[in-house]
Amino acid sequence: MFKDEKVKILFVDDTEDNINLFQLYMKSSEGIECVFETDPEKSVDLINDENFDIIFLDIEMPILDGFQVIEKIKDDKSSIYALTAHISGEVFERIKRHDRIKGIITKPVLKKKIIEVISSEAV
Repeated sequence: MFKDEKVKILFVDDTEDNINLFQLYMKSSEGIECVFETDPEKSVDLINDENFDIIFLDIEMPILDGFQVIEKIKDDKSSIYALTAHISGEVFERIKRHDRIKGIITKPVLKKKIIEVISSEAV
């Protein structure tokens, strides 16, 4: 998918500490352009205005949750990975059933998992 192209990734999480962690994880990544957003409403505009290869999307956010963000996205080409602290229950089951969500990453998010996802998408 990304061979010889720059990968464009969006991280959406309302928690500033998580965004800071993602920035730290991606700091030395070559060939990857990262955008970080804490405001779910702004993330919708970003997604609809720009082309992202991968979107890491927090599911539980104020104002708009991750499911609502997905509903407002016009583009269906981005691979969306849900970020959640839920490893079971209603939210987890809803994520698993959602046809636009390609995978689930449980919090706390490890750098290894982010890199695995990016590598798997690059094939």
